[in-house]
Amino acid sequence: MEISDKNYYDYPALSASQLKDYDESPYHFWKRSVYNSEAIKIDTKSTNFGSLAHCLLLEPKKFEENYIVNLDNLDFRTKEGKDWKNKQTKEIVSLNDYQHAKKMINNLYKDKFVGALLKNGISEKPFIVDIGDGFWLKGKTDSIKKLSNGDIIIIDYKTTSEDLDKWEKRNVYNGHDIQNAVYAQLCYLKYKTYPKHFYFLVQSTKEDYEDLYQIFEYDMQSVDRAIDYVFGKNRDVNFKIENDEVLLDDDCGILYKCKRDLYNFFSGKDLDVFKYFKEVKLMSNMYREFKIVSDY
Repeated sequence: MEISDKNYYDYPALSASQLKDYDESPYHFWKRSVYNSEAIKIDTKSTNFGSLAHCLLLEPKKFEENYIVNLDNLDFRTKEGKDWKNKQTKEIVSLNDYQHAKKMINNLYKDKFVGALLKNGISEKPFIVDIGDGFWLKGKTDSIKKLSNGDIIIIDYKTTSEDLDKWEKRNVYNGHDIQNAVYAQLCYLKYKTYPKHFYFLVQSTKEDYEDLYQIFEYDMQSVDRAIDYVFGKNRDVNFKIENDEVLLDDDCGILYKCKRDLYNFFSGKDLDVFKYFKEVKLMSNMYREFKIVSDY
């Protein structure tokens, strides 16, 4: 089943980002979940700029449909600026951000390997799959391409204000292993084969460093381990709830546990399942532990 770009984020289905939140704790998942009518909406300058760069790189034809540039650098505190802003129906981009993002994308396409990697790929195409019991799993790969020999390549474009070596070290902390697992499993469900290669194209957003980027290939053995962690070792059946029975053993992945909590909540069996930290893990990163406690 496929869904449109417009309703992708609000569509009631689980996603990699939601599973990252659940892996931190059920509470973190619920406070931003699409299943929660009172969820916190996150809308920051960094995520907006990342979306702008994604659009210019992967779907440049859609730029004019979705964005308008403040070419005159109007001050929105003035009457003229407020009047112009109120008339707009598209997302407003500052002239500086637009020029900065364009410079980044132009630098990428100077690299022949990047151009070849992205050529003929299907960009930003969302789709969802049925995972049983009325639940769905959705995904939206940045670029996916099928080669003539049948091999599939997934490319994920990331922008970061961090140094690129630090980005690489924080890979698991940022939940990229969970993201890779979800994308790889969705690829299998859609094409009946797992991806042969999984690339991260990571680019710096620092001013005057638009030419800094790096391509990381995620080790497929690591992706396989991540799939076991997210979907369980018995990937096809262990997240299905049979006759209201809850399966809890070492083979269960976090997808099953998340779906189980949703099932118990909506069936009225455990209305407090997302209220407290019932599955907080001991983590080696103390900042992440502090983040959990401070948010509570």
